[in-house]
Amino acid sequence: MKTKSTGNHPERVALEAYALGRLESRSMRGVEAHLETCAVCRQVVATTPDDRLIRLLRLEKAPSGPLVRPG
Repeated sequence: MKTKSTGNHPERVALEAYALGRLESRSMRGVEAHLETCAVCRQVVATTPDDRLIRLLRLEKAPSGPLVRPG
C-alpha cells in the first residue's frame, strides 16, 4: 500500500492500515516517523476500530486451566 500525504499528514487510510498492522514495511517507517511528532495522527491510530477477526480474538477467553491433549 502506497501512502500519500494530505498536507503534512499521511492519508487516513494509511493510518488505519498501520493501526491494523496491514501497512507495508516501506510505508510503515514514514508513518512511524510522523507519529512520533503528530498527536492528531496518533489519535487517529488509537481510535481506529479493530477489524472483526481481531475483535473476536481479543474477546475470546483464554483457557483457565492447563491444556490437556487428548490421548
